Amino acid sequence: YGIQGQKEADFVQDIEKLMSLPIKHFSAYSLTMEENSTLSKKITEKELIEIEDSSTLMWHILPNIIKGKGFKRYEVSNYSLHNYECSHNLAIWFGSKYIGFGPTASSFDGINRWTNGSIYEWLANKGTIYDFIENEKRITEIFIFGLRTAFSWSIMLKNDNGSSVLSSIYGGNSYHLTTAHTNNLISKCLNLKEMGLLKIKENKNAIYVSSTKKGLSFWNDIALALI
Repeated sequence: YGIQGQKEADFVQDIEKLMSLPIKHFSAYSLTMEENSTLSKKITEKELIEIEDSSTLMWHILPNIIKGKGFKRYEVSNYSLHNYECSHNLAIWFGSKYIGFGPTASSFDGINRWTNGSIYEWLANKGTIYDFIENEKRITEIFIFGLRTAFSWSIMLKNDNGSSVLSSIYGGNSYHLTTAHTNNLISKCLNLKEMGLLKIKENKNAIYVSSTKKGLSFWNDIALALI
């Protein structure tokens, strides 16, 4: 959606058609105008603003169109029936390992990430780009990506070895946090809660953090605040 000339009625008709099919999951992405692409050069600044406004409207009305059909938004651009969320994508958003084969494919070993080059670079065994960052920054990055979803993170405080443990309500990997890292994350999350972007629940031993509907809409702002 967010295509030039697309009307709200067109979008509604598309989603209603989608809901008439025997599906359990779908993704809805707005068209991205990549800078310097052929398409972006044909769009005026005024037209671009109109398209962006239209995309925002469609993102917000989509849940209303599918209401009563059993579908829920479980990630910024993904919707499913209960228990039919995409396990592959959730695993990646919460930091699981994966291996990519072939040109431009990406891999992650739990600490480092790398991406293969173009088809020509890949055939010549060249062009691989490596993303090496320190462990604390990697954990923060994974925490940020997990907030793209409707699932919560839990921060278990003061475990047996004296550190806190970050883990997903969805499941998957857990990460040990130093006291300083824990305090830094919680402080930033509290600020984002005040802005209406995050929900935070607390009990004696843990803090649970997840994005609000507004937070999913402004996930980029959450990411920038937590980096």
